[in-house]
Amino acid sequence: MKEFKPSHLRNMANYKPIKKTVNVRLDADVIEWLQSTGKGYQTRMNAILREAMLHSEETVN
Repeated sequence: MKEFKPSHLRNMANYKPIKKTVNVRLDADVIEWLQSTGKGYQTRMNAILREAMLHSEETVN
């Protein structure tokens, strides 16, 4: 299993994520904060979650 790397870590230069539609319940103040930063809040939300995911993988390895 250690040889297996998720697709997002294999080749970042050619990485094109597959988008998936989900329904999620978030606190209203979190949504308001993201939306207050302007257009593209969903992209920023994804970037925040990706950073947390990558940081989490660093601490596990």
